[in-house]
Amino acid sequence: MLTDIPNFSALQNAFARRRTAGLTFFAFDLMFLDGRDLREARLSDRRAALQQLLASVDEPHIRLSNTFNEGVESLLDSACRMGLEGLIGKRVDRPYSEGRSPDWIKLLWARNTVNSRRCE
Repeated sequence: MLTDIPNFSALQNAFARRRTAGLTFFAFDLMFLDGRDLREARLSDRRAALQQLLASVDEPHIRLSNTFNEGVESLLDSACRMGLEGLIGKRVDRPYSEGRSPDWIKLLWARNTVNSRRCE
């Protein structure tokens, strides 16, 4: 069954079985373009360049990930209801940073719970 909801287990199985034709790649950042290093540019500028690049790509299995500006609680509740494993949050005004940084967060949770709360 095809869905727009990420499923890491299904992804692992697709690679293991060498059946990747139906996968969709969601691009979310762009570090290099045409030989230029974009890592010092703000995320908002890198995403604008990525959006422009993907506009010229006629491939339904390569898409730009969505950007959400809602409050954290609303995003967590929605992600939990969708059955997602977690969320990544990045500051749009910051350059790319390798490794852990205060400029990005990764929120993961156990199935059916968010921050020790049961998902409804």
